[in-house]
Amino acid sequence: MRRVALLAALVAALALGAGSAGAAPAPANPLAALAVPRAQLGQAARDLQVELLSGTTTNARAADDSFDPADTQTTVTKAGRVSGYTLVYGDVGFTALRKGSGLIDVGTSLDIFKTLANAQAYEVKSLRDLRRIQGMNLQGVVVESASAFPVRSLGPGAVGLRIVQRVGKKRIYATAVDFQIDKILCEAVMNRADNTNVDAQVVAIARKLAGRIVAYAQGSLKAQPVPLPRPLGTAKPGAKAPDLSAMVPTATDLKGKAGVFQQAFLPDDNAIGSYVREYRFGPSAGIYQLRATAALQRSRREASGRVLVLRSVFTGPQGAATLAQVVGGSGPAKLDGVRHPGVGEESFAVGATFTSQGQRLRAVILYERRDRIVGSLVLVGKANKLTVDSALPYAKVLDKRIQEGLKPRLVA
Repeated sequence: MRRVALLAALVAALALGAGSAGAAPAPANPLAALAVPRAQLGQAARDLQVELLSGTTTNARAADDSFDPADTQTTVTKAGRVSGYTLVYGDVGFTALRKGSGLIDVGTSLDIFKTLANAQAYEVKSLRDLRRIQGMNLQGVVVESASAFPVRSLGPGAVGLRIVQRVGKKRIYATAVDFQIDKILCEAVMNRADNTNVDAQVVAIARKLAGRIVAYAQGSLKAQPVPLPRPLGTAKPGAKAPDLSAMVPTATDLKGKAGVFQQAFLPDDNAIGSYVREYRFGPSAGIYQLRATAALQRSRREASGRVLVLRSVFTGPQGAATLAQVVGGSGPAKLDGVRHPGVGEESFAVGATFTSQGQRLRAVILYERRDRIVGSLVLVGKANKLTVDSALPYAKVLDKRIQEGLKPRLVA
């Protein structure tokens, strides 16, 4: 269930503009060559791309992927997990999710533990967590239902799972097969935008994964790891990438109303790279903070797919609660409305009101896509001062900076 749980982690990473892959790229992972390559995933995967979320999964990342909201890097490490690897192929434009039918992605993952007992206990806990969190809002993703089906020939602990998750008003139908070989927990998964039964296909992929592990143990697997778009944990794009730091508002743009609190290139599991600049405002401004991000995607299509998922989350039934979670709020939250700022090639803005430490606050989140750049703003302030409309001028500043940074225009 490691890959199934990635949706909640995805939304959190997308919202904040940075992922949890770690401070530095991991060294070569021996599990990488075991993951099933696209050529063995069937005809449906032929035109899919390696997803940016593919690669070595640290314990910090495993904690984010977990269904247990209380899991942390520390708890996962104490559970005996050593490392992991995920290789997933997907439609980066989320065409199936847009139209409500078809394959979203397919892939395999492996997690290695210190002992066989550690691996068994981790799987048991994952299954228990899955039952416990049904109906909860996991940072924009709601697990609506989960059921099991029998799996043969993959060991006594093998289990098949059908899981329905809702992202905003869109549903994702996951079919997964979990099994264990010695100290390694293994999973094959297929996510679709419809409820077509794909049990047999996923079981077949799981058996291919098992066969590769056995062949490796016997010394007969002659395979190299599939090349990744970039190692997970990469903070700064390559030398030929545009200057993302020039695509977010400057202190001059804010006309002295705020000072830079922090700024840096940060690892982003869902982009080639991201740059984040965060501001703090004076006490009389009514706005406490502004976080601006510019993220570089591999293509316009991938950038548009990213915006689609975010729009689904933040304009959906759990949008207000998710936005409040993103900025650290707690308790009930009220959606204040959705705006279309008219910046970039596509954009949206959402506001939510909530209470924190006795104060009535409002958070506004805005996304825009221009070319293959996804820009975002997150503002937090007093509910009687900050509104969605009052945040829109900052969107125009962000768009202006992105336009200037795109000269000459990017080539996808």
